[in-house]
Amino acid sequence: TEYIYCDRPVRITGSGQGWWGAPLVYDLRLERGWTLVVNHKTLRDNEWYTTVNNSLPGGLRWRYNGIY
Repeated sequence: TEYIYCDRPVRITGSGQGWWGAPLVYDLRLERGWTLVVNHKTLRDNEWYTTVNNSLPGGLRWRYNGIY
């Protein structure tokens, strides 16, 4: 995850190839100010798929130095 700063609302959508030709999909809505951006990587049929959007996957837990 990372944050991107925009001075106005922006919508970014599209698809293409990431590193080593892996499928990549963008579906971002950036608001004015700082907006969370999340890279989702999924392994399907021995190929990595990446989706870049604004939603965190469910069931996440924070971990600090191996402590949950």
